Amino acid sequence: MPTSASPHPLPPPIEPTRAMGVIRGLSRKIGRELLEKALLAYYLAIDPQTPQGVRLKLLGALAYLGLPIDVIPDALPGGFVDDAAVLVWALMAVITHLRVRHLRRARAMMQKLGVRAAEVDPLLPDDAPLNEGFMGRKAPESGR
Repeated sequence: MPTSASPHPLPPPIEPTRAMGVIRGLSRKIGRELLEKALLAYYLAIDPQTPQGVRLKLLGALAYLGLPIDVIPDALPGGFVDDAAVLVWALMAVITHLRVRHLRRARAMMQKLGVRAAEVDPLLPDDAPLNEGFMGRKAPESGR
């Protein structure tokens, strides 16, 4: 009889308040843009509506960001370039799953951390997809 439980369940997500010290420390090192992308990945990964394969990809990218040893050591100038590349690659691979609610939560956390973040248009519905223009790619032209 098939079961709905996954043979490899994901660990429970870490609450952002518990990880606040880590996030605050990272925000000083990696800058606002990368922090926003990391928080976007986190909130997408913990969203119950996100498919498991997407979650695993994002959690892998976030784990790489948190590892002290990687391709370019973080202590070197420009040491977060490889971390940024992995994180942006993961987000671009799953961009169709990003929603306005994830951006709202990421920016709210940034403001809570004291990092300046633009407000999200309050007229946008939470389930509206983020367009590719948000990730630095040109958004598709409208058919007007």
